[in-house]
Amino acid sequence: MNFLGHLYLSNKKPNILIGNFIADEIKGKKYLLYPNEIQNGILFHRKIDTITDTDNNLRSLKKHLYPYVHKYAGVVLDIYLDHILAKHWAQFCHIPLKTFAWNSYFVLLKNQHYLPIISKYILLRMILGRWLTSYSSFDGFSKALKGMSLRRVTGINLLNAIVPINENYVLFENTCLLFLKDISEKNI
Repeated sequence: MNFLGHLYLSNKKPNILIGNFIADEIKGKKYLLYPNEIQNGILFHRKIDTITDTDNNLRSLKKHLYPYVHKYAGVVLDIYLDHILAKHWAQFCHIPLKTFAWNSYFVLLKNQHYLPIISKYILLRMILGRWLTSYSSFDGFSKALKGMSLRRVTGINLLNAIVPINENYVLFENTCLLFLKDISEKNI
């Protein structure tokens, strides 16, 4: 899962949301430098990543992506999960996506003293680009892939992943929807 999924699964708990947002920038045991609830958010993020990475159905989708984007299949799938969550937002949350996004931005801005520099930069770009709401369209998903390709010096155009996704659209959408419903209902 990418940003939207992690923020959504934080269950409106501000400190969990903060930890969940910064977790990718906090390596090893450095999470212990944060207050307990933010530590819990960081650990929660890692748990979500483990569940996502080890899910057999999602692994089968990565096999479709691998010939096109190689080791970045997981990154593409994380962004795609956010696309499906945003596209079907009303099935998961009674708060409109736009309201949820602004509430999340507010919590993160209010607590930016906890954010590493890279997370502050990401947050600024996220707000200016309206990333969380843009995921709801396939065009927004494509823009996220393009932006990721430009930010990472990989030599791989992540937009190549659109080919297998379009060829197997129903499979990708249904598998991701099922996963999102399952992880939303789990008490993780």
